[in-house]
Amino acid sequence: MAVAGLAAAAVIGPAVLGEHGPATSYASSAIDIELRGEQYVATIKDPLAEYAEYTKGFAAVGLNVRLQLVPSSPSQVGKVTGVRSDGSPAVGHPDRFPIGSGSAPAGCTLGRDGCSMTVTVGSDFTGDAVVKLGRPAQPGEKYQNWGPATAAGEMLEGYDPAEKTVGEVRAEARDRGLKTVFQVITPGPGNVGYRIDPESRQAEVGDGWIVWKAESERAGVLRLLVTWERLPRNPAEPA
Repeated sequence: MAVAGLAAAAVIGPAVLGEHGPATSYASSAIDIELRGEQYVATIKDPLAEYAEYTKGFAAVGLNVRLQLVPSSPSQVGKVTGVRSDGSPAVGHPDRFPIGSGSAPAGCTLGRDGCSMTVTVGSDFTGDAVVKLGRPAQPGEKYQNWGPATAAGEMLEGYDPAEKTVGEVRAEARDRGLKTVFQVITPGPGNVGYRIDPESRQAEVGDGWIVWKAESERAGVLRLLVTWERLPRNPAEPA
């Protein structure tokens, strides 16, 4: 369930009905949806509304789309991060679906006042989709979708922590006013890929351990993927 919105969504304007089908537009305090050419454009007015309020809007225009806005790190805000279709538990790549995202006004900076997230859905979409969209996180809220901490707009922008020691990266984090947590990883065969043991997160990590990747945990907190030994190749890099 999403964090409760600042105001309960309620229809504030009449839907425009098609000649033989569902509405071609919908308006509430949570979301506005309008048919523009060959796609529906949904403008998110309340990114903290209950998920059901978005579903209601899409259903009104004949779309089986369940939109979930999840707290995300800065580089992931406004991005469609995954789509489940036809009841499948698997998450598919967004590019495989006629579903996209943008901003209104077009080109504005998401997260700033007056700039809203948008979701676009092809008017001929007949499937059943669950769509996750990144929204700005509230203070102290853990990111459900995160980008590399080195990406533009993220906390370690301009700094590469890969293959540095924990002590070196900790020092850089302190200089930036950041805290660090650790995730111990086990590399795969040939040091290609890795797995995570949830129990190893609280392991005693020393300054001599090696950092392979930094992720954004929440505002002001970095998650460092580490091993106790230096490896021949970075397991966090694609093969």
